Amino acid sequence: MNSLIYEMFQDIITEKLDMANLGISFIAAAVLSYFLDKVAFQVAWDASPGGSFGSIIHYSVRIVVFALLWIMAYFLLWFNEWIKTNYMVFIMYIVTFAFAVASLFFFKRICSNTDKL
Repeated sequence: MNSLIYEMFQDIITEKLDMANLGISFIAAAVLSYFLDKVAFQVAWDASPGGSFGSIIHYSVRIVVFALLWIMAYFLLWFNEWIKTNYMVFIMYIVTFAFAVASLFFFKRICSNTDKL
């Protein structure tokens, strides 16, 4: 039973949380984890009221904040890799978005000028 649980978590760690497929090395992932943990620790330290349940609150907040920061870092690294492989699509998205925003401002200006007439 223990080997089954170990293999399950080993697969999750090596496949799902592996940042090597996102273009960073193991050392960079370890340094990133260190800094994410420092931020999570500080947030949890500030959130903990102390007392008898302070430790439980501290570690609960720390785990949640670390997980959220790790997910955001993983997403940003994945998005960076996606941009590297699909840079033309990304440029088209940016141009289309800029055109839509410029059109909205242009039509807003036209509509505001017609009200004055």
